[in-house]
Amino acid sequence: MSLKDVVFGHVNIAHDDDRRTLFSIFNGKEFHGFHAATLKWFEFKKDAVVAKHYHEYDEIFCVVSGEDIFELVDVDSMEKETYFLKRGDILLVAKRVAHRCHVKKDSIVIAANEKPYISAKQNDILFDKFD
Repeated sequence: MSLKDVVFGHVNIAHDDDRRTLFSIFNGKEFHGFHAATLKWFEFKKDAVVAKHYHEYDEIFCVVSGEDIFELVDVDSMEKETYFLKRGDILLVAKRVAHRCHVKKDSIVIAANEKPYISAKQNDILFDKFD
């Protein structure tokens, strides 16, 4: 996998009426066959730099609130790309693409993995070559 396999998109409205708006974060067909094994919810308590790792599986992020910067590096080619995400944006990070995230206080981000999350030690492969 490489940076060309990264997909950027925006949440779609699946249904809207006078009671509610239902947003579709992803559907297997919409995001290149991505199927989640784990769904995580992050609430950031302060401005921070998080992640600095990659996985051997795809991961998807959706910003529920706030604005965050995602730096990506293809660990094989060292190609780099930066994404500025805001409310409703979705980013599918391909396997073997490292990610470092600059998050703002009070941001809320949903993440889904293709593999079950066990622990940072077991799931994350540390990466320090962003600069």
